[in-house]
Amino acid sequence: MSGGPILDENGKLVGIHGLTYSQSLGDGRGTPEEYGIPLQTFLNAPPPTPSRYTKLEALLKAQDFQEADLETDKVMLAVANRQSEGWLRVEDAENFPCQELRTIDNLWLKYSQGKFGISVQQEIYKNLGGTKQFDVNVWRSFGDRVGWRKQGSWLDYKDLNFSLSAPTGQLPGDWSWYRVPAWYRVPDFPPVKTCRV
Repeated sequence: MSGGPILDENGKLVGIHGLTYSQSLGDGRGTPEEYGIPLQTFLNAPPPTPSRYTKLEALLKAQDFQEADLETDKVMLAVANRQSEGWLRVEDAENFPCQELRTIDNLWLKYSQGKFGISVQQEIYKNLGGTKQFDVNVWRSFGDRVGWRKQGSWLDYKDLNFSLSAPTGQLPGDWSWYRVPAWYRVPDFPPVKTCRV
């Protein structure tokens, strides 16, 4: 039975039943071939990507980082139920669900070879001395490090480098901060590496 248990001779669960296929022996007889998934393979399999991230994953896989960045913003607004406002408040960032944050971060990490992601940005920010207490000098240094600033000025979104040659941590970027200060982005989200799912 598909999805049923596969037990060894001692009754220990060793797999999940998958498919039964009947091999014809001729003269109307056949022998069943049964296939299953070993238990460890099943337990170690990464969870499927939730459907709300299908488009984001496709864009990242294609290395269309600009469209993936815009899609990340849409997904994050949807998770926080802030689509109509178009931006997140500090409390939205602080209460952002860890599982959703990890999914977004893991997708960026996977398809950028570890170069982009919220956890990458948090690590850079922390290493520059950043804390939850906003410090304009740390924020400027962060902008310089991730390539959001050049020669002391903040770049326009269109001037960013949306390729793997961009500075580490440049993406994802929440560019709603031109409308609302988004220094919350990095310090106020739960730490991706330690948040509990």
